[in-house]
Amino acid sequence: MSPIPPPPPPPPFASPCIRYTLYLASFLLISTFTSSFLHLSSPLPSSQINLPSSSRPFTLQHSYSGPTFFDNFDFEAISDPTHGYVSYKTREEAERRNLTFVSQFGEEEAYLGMDRAEREPGWPGRASVRIRSKRGYESGMVLVVDVKHMPWGCGTWPALWMTSLTGWPNLGEIDIIENVHLASRNLYTLHTSAGCSLPPPGPRRRQSGLAKTNNCDVAAANQWTNEGCGVESSVDRTWGKGFNEDGGGIVVMKWTDEGIEMWQFRKGTEPLDLSVEGEEVDPETWGVPAASFPSIHCPPSHFRSQHIIINLSACGDWAGQPGIWASSGCLGLLDPNEWTCERSVREGKGLEDAFWAIRRMSVYRV
Repeated sequence: MSPIPPPPPPPPFASPCIRYTLYLASFLLISTFTSSFLHLSSPLPSSQINLPSSSRPFTLQHSYSGPTFFDNFDFEAISDPTHGYVSYKTREEAERRNLTFVSQFGEEEAYLGMDRAEREPGWPGRASVRIRSKRGYESGMVLVVDVKHMPWGCGTWPALWMTSLTGWPNLGEIDIIENVHLASRNLYTLHTSAGCSLPPPGPRRRQSGLAKTNNCDVAAANQWTNEGCGVESSVDRTWGKGFNEDGGGIVVMKWTDEGIEMWQFRKGTEPLDLSVEGEEVDPETWGVPAASFPSIHCPPSHFRSQHIIINLSACGDWAGQPGIWASSGCLGLLDPNEWTCERSVREGKGLEDAFWAIRRMSVYRV
């Protein structure tokens, strides 16, 4: 801001009366300018400031960690809706078979895995786990997930995602961590009913990931059934073996009425407010998201009453597709007799890393 100029000097040879009049006029002019400037530059009362929700810090609401991690979830002992080659167990059965526990050695990590040894009577598939948060969430939240190890291997289809209890896909689905087999890059995807689409990446949609599809409707034309609108990470080792070898990482999802955004950081490279569970986080300091789903052409009403789900499936509607299986890189690792995904899983091949190890999950609200 430029300084206020001093009053002009009086004309030479002016009489004292004239000099006084000139100085008085200059003083009044400067006083008026200064008063107006201070009035315009004074901060507005907080009640008159309308900041977008994304510019406010988010405050910790719920913490999922430590010995009580699984107390926050219901175990869904159901037939896999995606027709996976698994048999989901109750909490009692999962604990009996050591499929879920909280490690007490070093870091406290919640473990969720697939039974790689004991075969199920009648062969309905491998014993596994699917849990759903007891709490549901609405727009205006940030979910921070600190993962030490994610499931991967031939036949596996793990996911950490959110959806409603009923009415799918009318209330939406948010896939935060997902891929299959031996993939190396995470996928971020939305699934909705008709009327939700995305602009191409550009000024209105800044992201570092690669847009795969832009129509979130599960029945969209020229897309696979239930393909949704997906973004693939542009960075290797954001999923699977490399992710685990790097010590895991932190995956973040922000959901407001302005849209949904997701970030992913290799462990040790995350912003300071994500390194530990603090009282507040500020998404404005995290840089360009890996995936951005603005609400420009996708009304916020497409997402409501979202519950967190963590599961580990095998084969099924995606990983078990013959074309996906054939291109997975698994066939060359298996015996000639194991031509299908289900045969591989039944024999327990390549399932040594079929487990989740989660340090914590934190939910923040605006």
